[in-house]
Amino acid sequence: MFCASFALVCPTRANASPHQNAKETTTMTKRERTNANNADKAYVERYGDIASLLDVLQMELEAHQDRAAKRPDWGHVGDLDYIRENLVTLVAFVSGKETHAVQEFLDDQRALDDAE
Repeated sequence: MFCASFALVCPTRANASPHQNAKETTTMTKRERTNANNADKAYVERYGDIASLLDVLQMELEAHQDRAAKRPDWGHVGDLDYIRENLVTLVAFVSGKETHAVQEFLDDQRALDDAE
């Protein structure tokens, strides 16, 4: 499983100052609450968009596989190389890892699949 062998990095609250007292860290102005609510709403919308795009990507990959099975050529492989390269970059960004770490993970997964 990906998450078991490739732990994701969770963001921390980088803007919290150790010198603030508890009241200051829990009290928000009306503007801060509005900004936080807007950010929360935007986050939920973007998250939903990404989930939808992942579903579409899966459907498009299946359609691509059908086309490739009917007419095999290196162009289809090139399409997958492009998609793979972008996914490696995205996974590296989201996880806070370097792209070479994502590549090593893929190499390890391929070796496990080959061993079975």
